Amino acid sequence: MTNSSEDIAATQRAQDFQFGWFIDPLVFGDYPISMRTRVKNRLPRFTGDESALIKRSLDFVEISHYTTYYAQKSSIDIIGELLNDTLADSGAATLTFKDLRPIGDRANSI
Repeated sequence: MTNSSEDIAATQRAQDFQFGWFIDPLVFGDYPISMRTRVKNRLPRFTGDESALIKRSLDFVEISHYTTYYAQKSSIDIIGELLNDTLADSGAATLTFKDLRPIGDRANSI
């Protein structure tokens, strides 16, 4: 939402938790570092053999992108300690509005 270092880091974490969670193991053999740091022992660990097996194991990735979000540092870190869920773990809040304005034109959908 801003160019602050906190919001830039939150934007990367939001991408890691939404996209990197699935893609990073298939490309790099492990989850993103930001996930390892924040989720800690609740995130499963790959053995060396498992990591080698899945690393670079995909031939093609298709992404159907429908919605874009703004991201900013979440202000609920204390609650996140109790919730233990993906949104709280990321420490990022994603929004489709900034200053009460949508991120883009509304699509022709219901």
